[in-house]
Amino acid sequence: MEKIDSGEESGGHFFRRLFKLALFAAVIAIIVRFVMSMKKEYSGLTVSEARAKFEEKLGPRLGEDTASDIADTVVEKLREKGILIDDPISDAVDKVVDDFKSSADDLAGKVADTASDVKAKAGDAADKIKDKAGDAADKIKGTAGDAADKLKDA
Repeated sequence: MEKIDSGEESGGHFFRRLFKLALFAAVIAIIVRFVMSMKKEYSGLTVSEARAKFEEKLGPRLGEDTASDIADTVVEKLREKGILIDDPISDAVDKVVDDFKSSADDLAGKVADTASDVKAKAGDAADKIKDKAGDAADKIKGTAGDAADKLKDA
């Protein structure tokens, strides 16, 4: 006896597909709820608060260094999406550090310029002293020669 395929699915096969579809929809719903709850949990936190929260949760499981790396990546993504607010204290500290670095660079440049000027002026002063010492030596030599000539003549 041969079965005739009428193109309709048997009841069991239909229910298996329906069950798989329902299971897939349930998994998607669970993931969406989880993401939404995480978004609520982190929404409105500052960057430093979110980073501390991630490191607190992940640190014992993954180690401090790995947790810190993951927190940096996730926090940056959350900040870009607008879930986290900028940390005014951290921003102020970053601005002060940047200003300090800029001031230090400017000061280093000024010190280098001043050192270059001092070196040039010291070289000029050394040349003048050398010239004056040479002139004085020539004058002493001439005076000594004149004195020696006078002593001979006398």
